[in-house]
Amino acid sequence: MRSTPSQPSGGRSASSDRVDKPQIRWADRLSLTGELEVAREIQLAMLPTGTYTAADAEICGVTRPANTVGGDFYDVLPLIDDPEQRVIITIGDVARKGSPAALLMALLLAVLRTLVDEKLEARALVARLNTQICRHSPGSRFTDDLTVLVLKRAAFAPDASAPRA
Repeated sequence: MRSTPSQPSGGRSASSDRVDKPQIRWADRLSLTGELEVAREIQLAMLPTGTYTAADAEICGVTRPANTVGGDFYDVLPLIDDPEQRVIITIGDVARKGSPAALLMALLLAVLRTLVDEKLEARALVARLNTQICRHSPGSRFTDDLTVLVLKRAAFAPDASAPRA
């Protein structure tokens, strides 16, 4: 069959080609929106929920990404079998926004949790975390405002001389 200007090859008219492309774009957007919502649920499931209580302190966090997913993270990790009952608190932000930041945030939390399970001292833990993140991250991305604190339960005790509200 020969094509004519009004009848392109394949038997479709030029006007049907114009209708199909926006419909495909719309379907792609719906699919991507659904996938991003699932990614958001997974990302939120990686973050602690509820309140962690240690001595007289209560620790909790919340994040609200600018997009569906993002690079903000936090975690509260009690050191298992630690005679001093120490806790690691980490708060950070992966540069930029969206899915790339969320992927790097997931990598960072996974590596951190693995290193905490190895029962490393704080200096070694941070050094190994930095090495792993640098090794597995593209040069165009970085994590800033990462804070890792190792607190003893006694550090949560209120100061008797401090004024009370």
